[in-house]
Parts: sequence; structure tokens; C-alpha cells
Amino acid sequence: MNVVSDFRSVKEEIRSLSNLREGWDTYGGLPTSADAVLQASLLIDGLRERQLDGSIRSGLPYHVSPLATGGMQLEWRNGQDALEIEIDNAGRMSALFDRSNSVPRFEEHEDLSTADVLQAITSFSSV
Repeated sequence: MNVVSDFRSVKEEIRSLSNLREGWDTYGGLPTSADAVLQASLLIDGLRERQLDGSIRSGLPYHVSPLATGGMQLEWRNGQDALEIEIDNAGRMSALFDRSNSVPRFEEHEDLSTADVLQAITSFSSV
């Protein structure tokens, strides 16, 4: 596996979301904002560095998708658990942990910094 090219593919997927036009979802969905694209790209760069230095096994998201509000969502999976990072149209980030065998099952955090999100993904991926 070529880590650099895998991360480049994810960044290209993120950049491609900026090409969406208003109404892309047929319900008036907004185009993905430049702030959301920039924040997602910064996250991917940070994860690439963590994977290359060995502090994370795999930083690649399982799924990247646009949000109708002009943001985007990135998802990581680890077994039956999931971590969703939502980036709003202003670049603000929140996290939702879905841990199938935990009580409570869902845990949400809002207004996270890039460092907070990188740490959350690192911790989630290493469990």
C-alpha cells in the first residue's frame, strides 16, 4: 500500500465536493464550502503525517460525503464502531462516536479544534 497516493486520492475526493452545484441533492443542497474543504484537507494531511510516523495504523476515512448545508462528513470504522466527523460550512467540527458495546452507545462533541479531532481519530483507530 502506498500511503501517500492513498491520502492523495482522499484529498482529491474532498476537493471534488467543491464542484457540487446548488441543488446537487435535488432538495436545494448547498455547494460544499471552501472552508469545509480546507478543514477536511488539513485533517487528512495531519492523519497522513501520523500514519507515516507510526502513531496511527490507518488514518484513511471509510467514507466522505457532502452535507446539504454546505459542509461534509468523514467517517471512520473500527469493527462495529464508527466515528463521524462533521465539518460545517464555516469549517467548525464536531464528532459523533458510535460504540456498539458501550453505555452510552453514542457520544457527541462539538466545536472541536483540528488537534482535538486528530487525537479523537487516532484514539478511535487504535482501539
